[in-house]
Amino acid sequence: MYKTSLRGLAQELAVDKTALYVVQLTNPNTTCNQYMIAEWMSVWKEVVATAGDGTIQTATQAADLLPIYHTIVRDLLVRDTGNMAQSLPLVESQPLVEREPYTVTVSVDMLLSSMTLVILKQDPDTQASISEPTGAAAHAGVAGVMVAGAGGKQEVWRFVNPALGNWEVVLLGRGEVTVWQDRIIPVPTPTSLSTNTPIPTNTPIPTSTPTPVPPTATPTSTPTPVPPTATSTGTPTPISPTETPAPT
Repeated sequence: MYKTSLRGLAQELAVDKTALYVVQLTNPNTTCNQYMIAEWMSVWKEVVATAGDGTIQTATQAADLLPIYHTIVRDLLVRDTGNMAQSLPLVESQPLVEREPYTVTVSVDMLLSSMTLVILKQDPDTQASISEPTGAAAHAGVAGVMVAGAGGKQEVWRFVNPALGNWEVVLLGRGEVTVWQDRIIPVPTPTSLSTNTPIPTNTPIPTSTPTPVPPTATPTSTPTPVPPTATSTGTPTPISPTETPAPT
């Protein structure tokens, strides 16, 4: 019955396009844990796959929970904005020397949509201060600066469009500290390619073939014909009727 309800919930989440994150608390040293993995891990995978978005995270100790929650928040930011994200652990479980400030350099070497600094403190009384590349101190309430958890074990500072350069986180107190930098990288907006009129390929100009001219016959030099000379046949002289031809 419970599994059926979970499957129905996963289908509703899929319709609403809601991400499902499952955090499994486990202790590998107990037989109960082995039973839970065998009985429920396939169910968790199924409901997350049905929802269509989300992950399964496993915590084996209390210290794993904050990093897991941090990862979920980062993934949700990326999911909502459609940008890319990078998480960089700057220092992990760094012990502080009491009354000696410890400085963490945070590099911003590219344009970012936002930068989030997550500061985990073993002692909530440990003070954290952040300065921009110009040396000016960052304060909550300033445009583009948001702070959550100040005075607790986990402080989250978020900066919109952080300035390029080296930022500094100065920690003063005792116990161990961990500092993460989450970078949200904007995805370039694809620009439409301009449609250029294609340049026609140079087509060779056809050479006009001259129309063949029939050869002109060269006249042979023919002598100018001379009209034939008429032979004089002589016209007989008519005899006068009074005249008698002389006897022969």
